[in-house]
Amino acid sequence: MEAFANAVNAAIPQRDEAERRIDGAALVKAQERPSMPRTPRRPFLSTDEWWACSALTSLFALGLLLPAQAGDGHLATLWAATFAGVVFGCAVARSTWRATVTWWLLHRYGVTTIATYADYVPGDDDNTPGIVVYEFTDTAGTTHEVRRSGARSAPDNIAISYDPARPDFAMGPGQPWVRTLILLIRLFVGVPITLAMAACLLWYFTTAMHA
Repeated sequence: MEAFANAVNAAIPQRDEAERRIDGAALVKAQERPSMPRTPRRPFLSTDEWWACSALTSLFALGLLLPAQAGDGHLATLWAATFAGVVFGCAVARSTWRATVTWWLLHRYGVTTIATYADYVPGDDDNTPGIVVYEFTDTAGTTHEVRRSGARSAPDNIAISYDPARPDFAMGPGQPWVRTLILLIRLFVGVPITLAMAACLLWYFTTAMHA
């Protein structure tokens, strides 16, 4: 071991005492690096979505429990096979209700203004569209955000309408005819589906309770 250490020391070049020594600390320049803001991660489900999932789970369990207590396996199988349609009907009903409320608020109290491009939140991958963030100022001078799905090359300005009482709710296109057309489409499609779903649920639970 001592021979190895001597060999290593002999291979290291020896500094000449007369050689000029340079202080490397003078060559180091400290520079503050700007911190890049991290994009907050979007939650997997919002609070409303968690409530909706809990309600649908409870409805599914109740639909299985009632015929199971009566010993009717065929009815429970029918419920399990058609529950996806119930979920679809609930989604259509919620969308129709929200579109109706939005149309009414914007038609009755809506204010149209211009929202400007403020930020862009990229999607999870290249195939997922990102979120375009627009900002607008309401009649009270407060700045609000409008988030829409889109690409980074979105328009710099868009026309939006909002309810002055609730600027963060019922935001949509600025053209009234567009809102009316969307409402009519959803009503003609959504209302029949909602009524059919309600009739099926009423029939099923009435049958299950009297099985």
